[in-house]
Amino acid sequence: MKKVKIELEQKLTYSEEMVVGVPDYLSANDLSILVEGILQNRPDVSPKDVAYILENEYELKIDKQSFNFPEQSSDSETEVFNVYDVK
Repeated sequence: MKKVKIELEQKLTYSEEMVVGVPDYLSANDLSILVEGILQNRPDVSPKDVAYILENEYELKIDKQSFNFPEQSSDSETEVFNVYDVK
């Protein structure tokens, strides 16, 4: 009997939320632009890192934050990456 090796790739998605206290002059759109800038300049940051940056670099208050990683993924996708005969 021959053997075949199957390589699979699984991608998990985690949804995180945070409630941020902001000054009255800062709109939700302004905060969105700020967070997008953080994500563009630091592509490897986690949601926890974003909260830390908002608090420590921008002096905003994180009132509430979810912590779903790594226990509760919101989506999962598995696909075959490679299949080949093994000698």
